Amino acid sequence: MRYLEFCYNSLGRGPLTLWEDASVVERLRCRTGSINSCGELVNAIQPGVWTGRERPVETDEKAMYIIEGNGWKWRLWKPNGEWSHYLVHPDGHLPGSDGCLAIQDTDALGFKEMLHETMHIQAIVPVFIYKILA
Repeated sequence: MRYLEFCYNSLGRGPLTLWEDASVVERLRCRTGSINSCGELVNAIQPGVWTGRERPVETDEKAMYIIEGNGWKWRLWKPNGEWSHYLVHPDGHLPGSDGCLAIQDTDALGFKEMLHETMHIQAIVPVFIYKILA
């Protein structure tokens, strides 16, 4: 079974890891939320077990590509199973996110292909999200 894991620190940064059983398939730098004028993290995604239930889709939204013309997004569903506005997408070089998981590595396009492949293997992909309390 494949699943994702995102563990972020007080700045909203951490690795986004794609696992297959107990083996790492891919690990990318990622962030969530924004830092306010007091230096505090705001708008970060809440810890829990989220899910991906649809394939990634292409987009031309400016905040969702690292390399122009290669934008994409992948919808996350809330831990209670409800639809959400949270996404996994390339960073877009903008200051912060509204809670989405913004991939900072240039291999975000390759990661999209891995998500497509994963969605062919299984209909629902668990996304374990943790916040480091230190």
